[in-house]
Amino acid sequence: MRECYYSILGVSTKASQEEIKGAFRRQALRWHPDVNPGCAEVAEKFRRVLDAYEVLSDPEKRRLYDQQCGYTNRSNGTRQSVFHWSWGMAEAVSEVFQDLLGGAPRHDFYQPRVDLRYDLEIPRNKAISGTQEKISYERSVFCPECAPNGHGTGTKVCQRCGGSGEILELCTVTVAIPAGCVHEMRLRIPAAGDRFRPGGPAGDLVIVCHVVEG
Repeated sequence: MRECYYSILGVSTKASQEEIKGAFRRQALRWHPDVNPGCAEVAEKFRRVLDAYEVLSDPEKRRLYDQQCGYTNRSNGTRQSVFHWSWGMAEAVSEVFQDLLGGAPRHDFYQPRVDLRYDLEIPRNKAISGTQEKISYERSVFCPECAPNGHGTGTKVCQRCGGSGEILELCTVTVAIPAGCVHEMRLRIPAAGDRFRPGGPAGDLVIVCHVVEG
């Protein structure tokens, strides 16, 4: 069973955003690889702390996580959805690193990899036999017109992105669902998630399979 994100940060399920941020600071300092050099277990623990903060610090991701774990009443909304971590959230985490370490982060480890989640409903008969599903989704990527140059120069505003440095890219992929797929099985498509900076890492697309009757 996956470790609870609230337990990873050491906070209650009713913790405020300030409590979550404070807990992240404490855990990040404790498990930071620079504080514990050469220890693979510590690096993995630090990664889990970062994953937990990524979800719990974002109100919408936290709401979906709480619903999934039964911490709140489920809504009757559709299961098929896509959400992403905004660049603003990535910058907030980067600021925490700088507060902890002093100065800018020194390793590629700190470059944000922003995964996307796609919830896909699969009829039970197809889950048993295996199938291929074509899905379309949007991901955020850096604007090729201005992001490499710092979101434009002078007083000119990029006509493509409006100066935000980001654009939405429509993607279509075919997902191979293996025979015997079970409810909430996760399939990962590498480098199909958001990519906010030239030369920076792209996140993955995580397909969460929901086996339904029909």
